[in-house]
Amino acid sequence: MEKYYLYFSLSIGVTVIVEIICLSEFSFSYIYLVAVFMKSIFLLVLSKIVIKLLEIVTEEFSKLKKHSYIDMLTGVSNIRKFYEDLELILDGKEFIPFSLALFDIDSFKSINDNYGHSIGDDVLNKICRIIENILSEDNIQAQLFRYGGDEFYILFRKKTNKNINELLEQIRLEVVDYNFKYKEIEFKVSISIGVYEISEKIKFRDILTKVDEKLYCAKVNGKNKICY
Repeated sequence: MEKYYLYFSLSIGVTVIVEIICLSEFSFSYIYLVAVFMKSIFLLVLSKIVIKLLEIVTEEFSKLKKHSYIDMLTGVSNIRKFYEDLELILDGKEFIPFSLALFDIDSFKSINDNYGHSIGDDVLNKICRIIENILSEDNIQAQLFRYGGDEFYILFRKKTNKNINELLEQIRLEVVDYNFKYKEIEFKVSISIGVYEISEKIKFRDILTKVDEKLYCAKVNGKNKICY
């Protein structure tokens, strides 16, 4: 705002100087010069209004775009954001290997059946907070996305499986060690994780198929496991 008033004052000053020069060089009536001066002020005010409206529209658009990328239940990024980020990585000029993890909650249906869907939602939210806290440590280049239901992706940028195995084990253990509660009842929850390392450019859908196969491997081998 201070800058605007500075520019406004400078613009008025320039307008006055130009009118004085014109008055000395040409024969204009004072009424005409006053009219030009008033029009100049009107245009400056109008330009400020237009700029302010554009700022409001831009800000609202940014908010809407941000909200369109957020899963409303858990507060993490949604599948739309995941697809866009993954496509940007694959379309980049310089390919850098990365890893993708897909996990879900073991026997999640039984949690909803035994304790109710609101408790199931609480479980989803708490697991997301556990994972976000772990991922926020040491500036790990990773992001959590909700795929749908109880399935989530974790995108590890510039990380190979070797770089993240301890981190994923920490996630698995912290989830299984947490005491979830329903009224006075405490219960445990575990997750199964499939991990796929992308070492070269391959098709978008092939990546999703591969990591889904890894998750299936973790499930059939007893759940509460990580399969690479």
